[in-house]
Amino acid sequence: MKSLKDRKVKEYIYTDPERYIEIVERDFEFALEKSKTSWLNKGRWSTKASICLWQKSTALINCGRIEAAKDLLEGMLGGMNIQKAEETGNSFYLLVLGNLLGALLYLESFEEARKKISSFERTISNIKTSRNVENYCKLLEWRKMELDILDGDIEKSGRYLQGVLTSENKPANPGNIYMYLGIYESKRNEKNKALEYFEKASNFIRDPYHLKKIQYYKTMLSYEEPNYNEDKDEENEVQNQIDILKGLLSNKELKINQFATVEEIEEVEAITGIKFNKQLKAFFMLFNGCNVFVQGKVMKDSVCNFRYLNLEEALNEWRKYKPYSFNQYEKWSLDSVEEPRTKPYSHHKYWFPIAKGDNINIYFDADATTKHSCGQIIGLTSYPILPFFISESLAEFLKLSNKHMLEVN
Repeated sequence: MKSLKDRKVKEYIYTDPERYIEIVERDFEFALEKSKTSWLNKGRWSTKASICLWQKSTALINCGRIEAAKDLLEGMLGGMNIQKAEETGNSFYLLVLGNLLGALLYLESFEEARKKISSFERTISNIKTSRNVENYCKLLEWRKMELDILDGDIEKSGRYLQGVLTSENKPANPGNIYMYLGIYESKRNEKNKALEYFEKASNFIRDPYHLKKIQYYKTMLSYEEPNYNEDKDEENEVQNQIDILKGLLSNKELKINQFATVEEIEEVEAITGIKFNKQLKAFFMLFNGCNVFVQGKVMKDSVCNFRYLNLEEALNEWRKYKPYSFNQYEKWSLDSVEEPRTKPYSHHKYWFPIAKGDNINIYFDADATTKHSCGQIIGLTSYPILPFFISESLAEFLKLSNKHMLEVN
């Protein structure tokens, strides 16, 4: 029977964390039973059981089960006297807190992480012996760097990482250093440098969670602005269909918003990173949403009520899901999507909202599964959350929607 004492098993915490969890759970149960039944060394077995749980939390993080790791670690802290642990400089408390900080940062619970960092600092200041103090101080500085790079002083984090890389002959965790240097450069929009660091990181990192994170960043950095197939006829068709739409809504107390300007559209493009095609620009510059709901055909046998958004509303809707981070995409990723023309997400940075309705949102898709399909119009149902194809272009969508309104009226 394999145990955590085996050298090969210890590697599982990185190479096969799910398998490691199975083994550590078995060791935990054994140690827990011994702590209850053994006449001698009850305290040692109790400590062994606690260490097993801490090791399990590391493995949970390495396989991407961050919420489970957080719950486990908070449960462990719930069984401790925190004030006493801080006052006595309890080293095991620091180990648990160090892993919890990592989980909180991965979950983007930044304010909670800041509180835990303060507790970490208080505890270090009360350590009575010098042994391992340096290691705990390094762990604290690392967690501070992670917080800075994700939600703080980016330049400070960059200086720290470069300092670690140059000051240590053989850094203890080169993969993580390169990964965070990649994140640092990506936040500075230095795409080539970021990709170079992520490539280096992938040569060292072995656990599936961080490898997936690296792949997420590489995918986002490799995004290229679509080269839309700009059809002058379709651009004119947008204007034509907007005129028809205004006529169809003329008896519904229609209020047209002030048209968007070129400068406003360029500002939205800069904020979102989404390049508008000429049809989408014409839509906001000639119509820019309205105050009434329309009934349109969104699927072959399905119609729904929706309202066209103005540019400001559309941007605010897009902003709801910022910062479009790796942690969010982990939640948004859909295992199975029947529609092959859309990316398998419940939300996506490169989908720009154009309409919102009953149990449906409608988007301009700037990152379709094939480059020539970029600019297509897609829908996203709320319950269940599923993306689906509507039309190949905005002009076609307006035409289909207006046609249905003409038929029912």
